[in-house]
Amino acid sequence: MAGPDPSAGASATCVAIIMDGNGRWATDRGLPVLEGHRRGAKTMKETVKDAVALGIRELTVYAFSTENWSRPEDEVAGLMEMFAELIVSETPELDAEGVRMRFVGSRRGVSAGLLEQMDWAEAETAQNARMTLFVAFNYGGRAEVDLQKLTDKSTGEIDSLLKGKEEEILTV
Repeated sequence: MAGPDPSAGASATCVAIIMDGNGRWATDRGLPVLEGHRRGAKTMKETVKDAVALGIRELTVYAFSTENWSRPEDEVAGLMEMFAELIVSETPELDAEGVRMRFVGSRRGVSAGLLEQMDWAEAETAQNARMTLFVAFNYGGRAEVDLQKLTDKSTGEIDSLLKGKEEEILTV
């Protein structure tokens, strides 16, 4: 007898990931801090692919908090450049995979060029429904509370689905 389909019920799943420790990882290995951020972005790309394959409906990535503006100027500039490059390079692939991109957080203090790229990525992928990738960018305080409310709601839905699946499995 075949086991339960692991993707069954996955259509309501929501996952959030806090990208933290990339700079420390690089420093511990004698690498430049930005190299840690680049490696973290590469790992995140693979994680997004895996999330799509698993049928996860919403993935929130906490990428840059308001507190990150206090990092050294060259690190912040490097991060902004990296974000811009990633948006341009990754949006077409995400679009092809049916991923909708949404940037959540404050747009205050973000360069006009990066804002244009964020708007472009959102517009390019607006019609997609396979998964929504929320990029929490320049978030803090109020935005965190709002995201927590969304996460709590989704967690309740997931718990309900899991309970239903458990009951189905136990009756088989």
